[in-house]
Formats: sequence, C-alpha cells, structure tokens
Amino acid sequence: MSALVCMVFACAPQNNTDTSKKAVNTETVLADTTVSKEREWLMQSINRYFTTTELGMLDEVRRSISTSAYYQYKTDAMQVGLDVEEGMSEEEFDEKWKGRFDTSKAGIGLGFLISGQDWDSIEVEKCKVASKTAHGVWFDVVLKDITLQEDYISKILVDVEEGKFAIADVQQ
Repeated sequence: MSALVCMVFACAPQNNTDTSKKAVNTETVLADTTVSKEREWLMQSINRYFTTTELGMLDEVRRSISTSAYYQYKTDAMQVGLDVEEGMSEEEFDEKWKGRFDTSKAGIGLGFLISGQDWDSIEVEKCKVASKTAHGVWFDVVLKDITLQEDYISKILVDVEEGKFAIADVQQ
C-alpha cells in the first residue's frame, strides 16, 4: 500500500509556482516577433539599395532608407578629406558629430553599408539581432559580394523616423 501511495505522489502533476521562467519566455517571444519586422525591413532595404541599377538613384535610395541625421552624417563621412565644397577634415567631422555618433566607427572615406566603392552582387549573409535599446534595434550584419568574394561586417541600427523604419547608424 505504501508503494502505491508513493507512486501516486510521484506521478501526480507538480504544482510549479515559478512563473518567472514563463514570463521571460513570453517576453523573449514578443521581442523576437517585434524585432523580426525590423530585420525583414532591413534585409529588403539592403537588397533594394544594392540592386538599384541607376547610379543616379543610389543616393535617393540611401536617403529613403536612412534617418535624416544618419544620411547627413554618412554623407559627411564619405566626403572627409575630399576637395569638394562639402568636404571637411577628420577633425571637423569629429567635432560636428561626436555628440551623436561614435565617429571612430563612421567608415570615413568608405561607401554606404560596405567598405568597397565597387560591388557586383551583394547578398545579406547574416542579419542577427545584437541588442535592443531605447534608440532602436542593433543588428550584426554580414554582406557578401558573391562575385568578388568579399565579406563586409558591420553593426546596423534600425529605428523609427516619421512613422517608418530607417537606418539610424552603421558601425563599420
């Protein structure tokens, strides 16, 4: 009889009062669902940029997928040291942007999203959530030029501006 009582208690469902694991799991699932929209948008936007065939349209596409601040910041970074009206020295660039961006990771003199000036066939090889902050979602991104066999590694921040997703920073 005592063996039967032990079996009944051993097989009885356990009353687990630890709800913290359930809350964390639910929170993680909700965060992943929310972030998946940003991830999907980012991958589509990268693809749109690199499949734009008209060179004259690249700047317009870059502007449309970037926040206004990041667009101007990256434009300045690409023009540091150039002998053009909008060009500036690296010191002037740092002074202008040091309060808003990490200027050491601006990709000074580099292209948008990749360090190369030329590309052939860019694909998103990796786009993984790195962190979620009050300023948006950071993604670890690897872009691969299939033809030229080049990998471009960066961190990209996606935020919302004027009710739509936009690239708010790229650390190269």
